[in-house]
Amino acid sequence: MTISSSSLENLPEELLAQILDHSTLEEYEYVARNDRYRVRRDYGDLRSLSLVSRHFHRLITPYLFEGIALHDGNPYGSRKRYSIVPPCRRALALHKVLQDNPPLRSRCLSLEIIFDDDAETTDEDYRVANDLISWLGQTRSLRLYGGFPAEGGYTGRRADTLKLISIANRSMTNLKELLLYMENDTTEGLSLAEAMAYINFPSLEILTMIGNGHSKNWPAPQMLNSKEPHTAPFTSLTMTYCQDSVEAIEKFVSWPENLIDFTINTSRNEEVTHLSLMDAQGWLLNYKETLKYVYIDVLGHNQGIQDFDASVFPRLESLTLSRTQLNDDVDDGIPNDLRWEASHPDRLLPPNIKTFGMSFGILGCCLINNFGDKEVNWLRQLGQAAASRQSSLETIDILFEPWCAYPHKYGNYPQDDGYPWDRMSDLADELAECGIYLTYTPSPWPKEEWEATMAHWRNASAADWWTHQIAHEGP
Repeated sequence: MTISSSSLENLPEELLAQILDHSTLEEYEYVARNDRYRVRRDYGDLRSLSLVSRHFHRLITPYLFEGIALHDGNPYGSRKRYSIVPPCRRALALHKVLQDNPPLRSRCLSLEIIFDDDAETTDEDYRVANDLISWLGQTRSLRLYGGFPAEGGYTGRRADTLKLISIANRSMTNLKELLLYMENDTTEGLSLAEAMAYINFPSLEILTMIGNGHSKNWPAPQMLNSKEPHTAPFTSLTMTYCQDSVEAIEKFVSWPENLIDFTINTSRNEEVTHLSLMDAQGWLLNYKETLKYVYIDVLGHNQGIQDFDASVFPRLESLTLSRTQLNDDVDDGIPNDLRWEASHPDRLLPPNIKTFGMSFGILGCCLINNFGDKEVNWLRQLGQAAASRQSSLETIDILFEPWCAYPHKYGNYPQDDGYPWDRMSDLADELAECGIYLTYTPSPWPKEEWEATMAHWRNASAADWWTHQIAHEGP
């Protein structure tokens, strides 16, 4: 039976509003723990429904302002078209609507502001962003993409963006999630010291910093001591492409009162090459009674699993480590060996562990042949050990998404152990017999394409290898 729009319009407004609300929410199989406050709606459906009648338009319009994001799904990649600083045409139109209709401001629950860091700006270019931050006081999720260009000084754009964060501190008193995204190949982004000085959201739960800069670049080292340890309200902290100093990282990690969820990688940070898993363990010991989720992708280059002991975190439910960190032998950040040790289950399977992850994320650790016999054997023994000791482990997760179409050719690292996703599928069948569920990243490389690529490089000359490596990685 078809229900017409006219019959729907005869429903009580409260019921119709609930139907529109639930029918336009987007469903996701998985939502990251640090992304749970961002509004997800099918705005295409909402806009179409708003054209059905004036009645629908009046009911639906407020929902259109719950999640304000002017981009096309790629916030930083589309910054020139959708920037709010300086304001693009859509940003100016949004500003006008909210200026003329104050009741709509309270509907906003998530806001994303894009900065075009390549554009020259004036104070006036920040007016729209400042107004939005001031008006949208009910926002629970705030995401800033850019705003800290490499300008070589503690003035201009940098000061304007810090002022914007200060305005948000005062207006968004119920903010739960803050994401600060900067280009990850520069040390000029927002430093951890500045973040400690300027972030003062009393209800903040989730803080994510991507591509932060270095504290030594700005004449404010005292900012590192601007807050007492264990006073920040957030319990989830993510720092990726962290460019800051060891001192700044240590102090920042000690800032929260309690920590439940922690993620870090320091890729491209030459200052922290000596950091190890034991250093991270030392930072986190203050949270051993609260910590549930840990994801350590890459710290220093000379790392390994030698003395790391996850069993000191009795509430830990999920532990993900980089493939490079599961070695007892590491050569300049490249994993040369992966040996199973009898002590691994004691150290990697704390009493409440449910998920163990092996990440092939960065530092040259995710080329097309990086998942081979050693990785399969190691994970098989982890699963079997978990089953034999009746561990709480339920899932092993492999994060493997090759970013480059050529294989490793370093030392004893395997060059060709077969199509990685066939191996993962076979391993999943084996572990299922032990009661362990294996998940892995779907293949971006069809098997035929993978085999052709491997065949090409298997026959490549030394000159081909050298030319390709310079082109993709530098000499």
